[in-house]
Amino acid sequence: MRDEKVEIKGAYVELVSAAKGGDVSGMQRALGQGVRLDEQDEMGNSALMWAAGYGQVEAVGWLLEQGAKHDLLDLGGGQALDWCTCAQEPLDARQCVKLLIAAGADVMALDRTGWCALMHAANLSNKAVCKELMESMPESELLSWLPSCVERAKMRGAMELAEGLESAWVSLKERKELREISKEGKDRVTSKWI
Repeated sequence: MRDEKVEIKGAYVELVSAAKGGDVSGMQRALGQGVRLDEQDEMGNSALMWAAGYGQVEAVGWLLEQGAKHDLLDLGGGQALDWCTCAQEPLDARQCVKLLIAAGADVMALDRTGWCALMHAANLSNKAVCKELMESMPESELLSWLPSCVERAKMRGAMELAEGLESAWVSLKERKELREISKEGKDRVTSKWI
């Protein structure tokens, strides 16, 4: 029994190593050694999380195609979507976010600190991921999260990102106010005709 655990652990290490490097054939070999697709280490980290964290688009896509669970939690309550915020290459990180959202990842899921992926992206100054997440979030949620994201980006010295987030927040507020004014006007007109 003990030898089987050692073999599985070794296969898990191979799976994670291959996921980090975007090596699909390496992941296939590791899975052939008996490790489960959604195996998690003692910190709750899965191969999909590692692939997302390294911005490995092909690996993320392949793992999702194989049925990897995008909603597994690490010990901090983070999901693979949160891990995308760490990826060094912005365009690859953005592609990973797209794949995870298309697979059903919840952009509003909160980790144990109470942060969603957008807050993590702002904290790590990941403009590309911020943009992708903002395009997928409900407007009401954006209105509540953006002020905190602006502050976090400013704290990190990411002034260009902070300005962009603040501009988006102001635009959303203005649009919401215009809709409310328009709705009030329609209600008044409707009541006159009834």
